[in-house]
Amino acid sequence: VPAAALPPPGQALAQATGKPLNPHDECGLQPTWWKGRSSKRAFVRGLYEYNHYMQDSFDDNGWGCAYRSLQTCVSWYRMQHYVEPEVAVPSIPDIQRLLKRIDEAHKDLEIGSKKWIGTVEGMYLLQEYLKVDCKMMYCQDASDMASQAPQMLEHLEREGTPIMMGA
Repeated sequence: VPAAALPPPGQALAQATGKPLNPHDECGLQPTWWKGRSSKRAFVRGLYEYNHYMQDSFDDNGWGCAYRSLQTCVSWYRMQHYVEPEVAVPSIPDIQRLLKRIDEAHKDLEIGSKKWIGTVEGMYLLQEYLKVDCKMMYCQDASDMASQAPQMLEHLEREGTPIMMGA
């Protein structure tokens, strides 16, 4: 965890909202009983709050995954202090409002609808809302992701910023 993301001893994280903090830290650890080949693994560096279905008293069960992934990415940028403290993690209706404003394809989006978004919309929103550069990698299908693994591994090792994946 970068030192810049940590508060002074005895103080709470100013950017924290109470959601689970870095719950994936233990993922990918090789079990002690493992006898197979080693593999390389890399993870996002720094603190983030995990956003998931049904949080914030909002029923997005079955359709809100990209919204929640986007919120998790925004929380990472907040918790590294890459954005001003007043930049909040947007709610799903806020994401829909912003998307409606910035993307011609979503100009008729009904705020509060259960309309899915994907990684393309996530990229648009990150670029507009946080003013960060994003890179899109295209995979033909899920089996094609293996061909992108070396690039994703390199990104996580070099940059450490979140990767949003989806359809």
